[in-house]
Amino acid sequence: MLATITFTPEERQSDAPHLDTVRAAAAAMRTFGYVLLHGVFEADFIDALCHAHLVRHDGLASGGRPAGAGEVGNKRYMTALEFSPPFNTPRIYANPLILPVLESVLGPDLIVGAAGVVTSLPGAKDQHCHRDGSPLFNEAVNRISPPHAVDFFVPLVEFNETTGTTRLFPRTHYGNDAVLKETAGVEPVIPRGSCMLMDYRLFHQGLENRSERARPLLFFVFHKPWFKDYQNHRRGPFFRLSDSEFAGMRPEHRRLLAWIEHYRTGLY
Repeated sequence: MLATITFTPEERQSDAPHLDTVRAAAAAMRTFGYVLLHGVFEADFIDALCHAHLVRHDGLASGGRPAGAGEVGNKRYMTALEFSPPFNTPRIYANPLILPVLESVLGPDLIVGAAGVVTSLPGAKDQHCHRDGSPLFNEAVNRISPPHAVDFFVPLVEFNETTGTTRLFPRTHYGNDAVLKETAGVEPVIPRGSCMLMDYRLFHQGLENRSERARPLLFFVFHKPWFKDYQNHRRGPFFRLSDSEFAGMRPEHRRLLAWIEHYRTGLY
């Protein structure tokens, strides 16, 4: 059984989730370490993002490694997100259906610490099973600790048995590494327009891509303002945001991305 929330037509029309929906999504995060969220984006919007990503990194279309990309597995590359059209919209990074859930889980002072795209090329093999970030404390404390960071995953193609998906290991966000041996994974089909929130501590792995097309996964890492990911982003910002784009944002959105100023001044 998957931890799943589907937004109602009324919620989508008003761009505001019901309080019960927010509570249910937050409860799923506490219990399982993830929640799938359906009915968030229009499919044509996702298609436009996918096309823009592949054009922007044209090496991916030919099966090569694009400039500046990091290798995160067999035929699997990670690129930092540039906040320029069509990605520079709060419809993605401050989505009104998703942000209340994130604030319920992380608190109202959450920030974006990283943003990028992981692209699994045709023929990519199963990724190693891993957590995106280690627990901050020992197992006894971790079992009662709320998340300090959450992944927001937006598949840019449907994730299914052919393109591959992300295998999740529910409830492993609370245990130590040994708990993985006792946990069966789930492999959700995620249609275009759906997304997923995942506790940074949850074990997961990207599965092989059996299709003939690239499988891009747009991601944002939201976390508490006191946290820094020394494991994954030690050498600088893992997103790109120009002065003009930053200045043109509404104040509440600049607050979400304000750490870009820390990068520029050397404080991060």
